[in-house]
Amino acid sequence: MVVRSLDVRSYKSFLRPVSFPLSPECNVFIGPNNCGKTNLLDAIDFLAHPEKDPSRLHHHRANMEAAFSFNDAEAKRFGMHGVTIVGKHYTVEIRGHGGEAVTEEIEQYVSSRVRMLSYESFTEFEQIESDYLSLAQKYPEVFDRFSRLMRQHFPEIEGITTIVDEATEDFGSVSLGSRSITIDRLGGGFRRVLVMLLYALHPDYSIILIDEPEIHLHPGMIKKLLHIIHGGAMNQLIVTTHSPLFITAEWLSQVYRVLKDEQGSTVYSLAQQPVAIDRQRLVQELNADNLEMFFADKVLVVEGVSDRILMRGLIDRFYQGSLDIKVIYTHGKSNIDIYRQLMSCFHIPYLVMLDRDALPAIADELHIRHLLRHDWRESNTVLAAELLKHHIVILDNGSIEQNYPKQYQRDDSKPLNALFASVNITPEEFQSPRMKNLRDIIQNL
Repeated sequence: MVVRSLDVRSYKSFLRPVSFPLSPECNVFIGPNNCGKTNLLDAIDFLAHPEKDPSRLHHHRANMEAAFSFNDAEAKRFGMHGVTIVGKHYTVEIRGHGGEAVTEEIEQYVSSRVRMLSYESFTEFEQIESDYLSLAQKYPEVFDRFSRLMRQHFPEIEGITTIVDEATEDFGSVSLGSRSITIDRLGGGFRRVLVMLLYALHPDYSIILIDEPEIHLHPGMIKKLLHIIHGGAMNQLIVTTHSPLFITAEWLSQVYRVLKDEQGSTVYSLAQQPVAIDRQRLVQELNADNLEMFFADKVLVVEGVSDRILMRGLIDRFYQGSLDIKVIYTHGKSNIDIYRQLMSCFHIPYLVMLDRDALPAIADELHIRHLLRHDWRESNTVLAAELLKHHIVILDNGSIEQNYPKQYQRDDSKPLNALFASVNITPEEFQSPRMKNLRDIIQNL
């Protein structure tokens, strides 16, 4: 069983209608603090377990709907392909996809298959012990895989089979190096990894909701955990995170960016876009560094590495604003468009800085060639304003080398010149006429 789609309106921070499909594999919700990410996990958990806290459906206009699809075995068992759970008018109702009534057995089954892992869940030792025992006793093959993965990727934890010790009153012991300790005394990071994998693999569950799985985890441990998840054959995972490590080019179709403004929270994703972005291009272009743009307040997009080095250094030294600015370079003008599409899709604020020689192609792409005269300076004001509507600025006097003092351009290597300039340009030079273009860009980020 998996959640196929979620519709939310007037539930907690989601005042406007929000609707999106979900992947049967791993779904990653990102966004600033207090933007509503956890509210989406809570909505799914509430629809599956309304009896836990009925007051959560507190608004008379609140309306939530989640579509759950059964696998072949479940469909054969229950005689239907899935159910839809609707929460509105202070009540929760479960029906077949065609609106038909369902049995109490189906209701209980759906409820039992959803597991929420909040921060407190990792210290619910009796429940962890019970689920661990059931995995070991009912599903020995899965248990062997679980143990093998733990030993392979987290060799610090040995003797995994002794996690539960029924002969004592404690919660069992884990061999950590040469020491044997009870699970309740196991370090927070190791315990979280163990518990997350336990539920990600456990056949008694289908949908695992995890709020910030990266808590207490060293980046190296996060990478190992993600490597296991990427290996597949897991329950459906729906997680919230502040870690860029959870974002990869291959997974972008399963990433959801949650934002909040005065009108409430909303969700942006590739899955909601009517026009598909070339996935192969994304895989080719995106890397761990520029994927950090998903967590920035604003992104400055430049063409080459020397542009990036200089602008990063100048922003670090002279930018006076409060935003977290990420500078990324695209390895050339031809790649700018894929970044613009991606940032527009996820509603990431951005500004593109280009050399003057990119102007004809950009003017053609934006259908504003009629504003481009033979002498760029004659059409500067009108054309620049039009380009800015599309989040683009042009260095009207040429390339970036024409926009900072020549005395810093002493090497044949443009990146080395940019690095030298970025740390040595004085405040007086930054305020000089030669640097006006770069100064204006930085001051208006």
